[in-house]
Amino acid sequence: SMEIAFPVKQTIESSESYQKKYLKSYTVKKGKSLEFFYQTVPQMSSNSYLMANVSNNTELPWLSGEAQIFLENEFTGKLNLPDTPVNMERELVLGIDPSVKTEKELVKKYEDKAGLFGGSRKIIYTYKITVENSTRENKKVTVLDSIPVSRNSEIKVQIENSSMPHLEDENTKKSSDYARGVRKYVTDIAPESKKEITYDVVITF
Repeated sequence: SMEIAFPVKQTIESSESYQKKYLKSYTVKKGKSLEFFYQTVPQMSSNSYLMANVSNNTELPWLSGEAQIFLENEFTGKLNLPDTPVNMERELVLGIDPSVKTEKELVKKYEDKAGLFGGSRKIIYTYKITVENSTRENKKVTVLDSIPVSRNSEIKVQIENSSMPHLEDENTKKSSDYARGVRKYVTDIAPESKKEITYDVVITF
């Protein structure tokens, strides 16, 4: 539980209808308290989502509930805001943004048949992920990709010839998403340009 001293006086009329009353407004400025970025899952969709890392730098906790999102005074949608204590950071989804597009394609599949009559066999899949920024501003983009995960000791999966390293810090590698094969790439895309991520998935069995 908590106690909050309302900064202004309001009259609450007797009524069976739901009422909203203004308490106080705060400004969250870009910097340590607010960082925008884009997130995309090219295997699922070509769309990207505008995201925000927001830190509660006010003196009041943010209670869980519906929040209306405005960007540059334009209403963009609603989201369910989780309980956010003072000084805690939350990652929020602000909606689809068509200015950043992604595509994942299978470029080539090659089967090494050298071990067909004995020993191990190898199949190589070459993938390419293309991220396109159609705006005139530099965009920070997080790409969530997935790779096969072997549950059999006789089947090995390796990633080779990657053009960009994915995140492999200690917290990332301990996550359940990483164990399921989710790989995260973080990159900056220059204005009105494209960036490609290529790699080979080598399956040996």
